[in-house]
Amino acid sequence: MTRHTDLHLVRNVGVMAHVDAGKTTVSERIPFLTGVNHRIGEVHDGAATLDWTRQERERGITITAAATTCTWAGHLLTLVDTPGHVDFTAEVERTLRVLDGLWGDGPGDVAEQDVPACLRDAAAQARTELIEQLVDLDEELGEGFLSGAAIDRSAARSAIRRLTLSGRAVPVLLGPRCATRGSSRCSTRSSPFLPSPVDARVVVGTRPDGDAVACPSDPDAPACALAFKQATLPGGQSMTYVRVYAGTLRPGDRVVISRTGRTERLGRMLLVHAGATRDVGVHGPGELGPGGIGAVIGLRDVRDRRHARRSGRAGAVGGHGVPRPRARDRRRTRGMGEPHLEVMLGQLVDDHGVRVTSGAPRWPTARRSRSP
Repeated sequence: MTRHTDLHLVRNVGVMAHVDAGKTTVSERIPFLTGVNHRIGEVHDGAATLDWTRQERERGITITAAATTCTWAGHLLTLVDTPGHVDFTAEVERTLRVLDGLWGDGPGDVAEQDVPACLRDAAAQARTELIEQLVDLDEELGEGFLSGAAIDRSAARSAIRRLTLSGRAVPVLLGPRCATRGSSRCSTRSSPFLPSPVDARVVVGTRPDGDAVACPSDPDAPACALAFKQATLPGGQSMTYVRVYAGTLRPGDRVVISRTGRTERLGRMLLVHAGATRDVGVHGPGELGPGGIGAVIGLRDVRDRRHARRSGRAGAVGGHGVPRPRARDRRRTRGMGEPHLEVMLGQLVDDHGVRVTSGAPRWPTARRSRSP
């Protein structure tokens, strides 16, 4: 994502549904179809690329939101696979903050086949009913219909996109989640309907002095980005995930952290594919423009959901509160639930090499007897 990218063709999309709905199964096929991966990693085999941590593969669930960027049907697609377990809802919430569109994976499945001859009349009737609903909801299509203009596929799709962007309609696509062809159809047919950074509402941020500032999707505007997640690289180095809303960020830029007002210099900037990373300048300009989602090395004064702005220039985007496991008195911890606490303890071992002994809280008590 650079200053020269056509923002109208950018899609930042998340996959969200309840636990075991098949989110990762669908998501795994997109990197394969676009050539990012050379094989499909199956969740039940513990080989999913997007479930890349040891605990995710052992437990067979998604714990951390994993991103990948690829080119699909002429669009630059950043796809984020999110957890479905209720204990990791916070991970979903902070990820939603930086996305422009969503795929919701519903229950059930369908067989992969064409419409049989015996159902073609019913399919034609269903399409007629769809057009009638679109005419009622979309003013532009309704005016064309009343003037006698033919409503072809292009006009219908344009109406669906307008209604989707306005939040008045949600497209529903059917397809087998376990079949590669189903994921291909879903991606191809949904991308034209979903918003680009230009279509999404202009984000309003806050300067360190408290003044509000608009953050338009313009590569030449004052730069503004949201730091929404932190992770640890092998070796213990910390990286911060960022979403750029306005302007352009490059390695070496000086940025102001809105929480503290302190100035820091950006280190390496990375594009992320699940647990793998590469520098933004490996296959193109070394920068992140509007709509870009990547990671930055070297920010020391940033916490989850905090904000960075180009030094002396733009404001900062408002964040989203995220509960985190917290240590108290160096002994007591709390989280969203038992799995959350177990994962946290596992991360201490995997990321920091710290082994701990855990157990139920034990509270000191005092007993006092009374004379009869």
